[in-house]
Amino acid sequence: MDKRGRKTLKNIENAFNALLLEKTFDDITVTDICHEADISRKTFYTYYDDKFELIDQLASSSLNELDQLSHGNPNMTNQERIYTWLTYIQAHQRLFYILFTNESSYSFRLKFTQYLLESLSKHGAFPINDTNLQFYAHGALGVVEGFVNGAIKSDISTIASNLQTLIPIKA
Repeated sequence: MDKRGRKTLKNIENAFNALLLEKTFDDITVTDICHEADISRKTFYTYYDDKFELIDQLASSSLNELDQLSHGNPNMTNQERIYTWLTYIQAHQRLFYILFTNESSYSFRLKFTQYLLESLSKHGAFPINDTNLQFYAHGALGVVEGFVNGAIKSDISTIASNLQTLIPIKA
């Protein structure tokens, strides 16, 4: 993709994120996104089929960024990795909230669970088997979802410390 195409995609993403601060996902239309991004509907449809594909792409990008942040620096402690991970989620909390609560949340949960399973199979310091992987992945998923939706009110440092204690991860 050329520089102009990348700039247009970033502009669409920024417009969508700005709209998420003002409206619910269900209330945002492609027209709203196009107006905010100052692009035509034809331009939007060049890159995405609909707003669901856009949010799906944002979810995939977010999971890739999470992986880079949490595993990009081999000198980080496990607690620092988890803290960095939770800080990213908090900074993008509105997006994650929507990903966990909108119509396509099942799809996001599957992607997020797959991300956790892959990460834990590489970095888990426990006997790697289906039962253990599922147990830790779904536990971490529940903690993240509780953090995003406000059910877990602890600060990030406390959550990171608790997760580090609960989920054995290789240093």
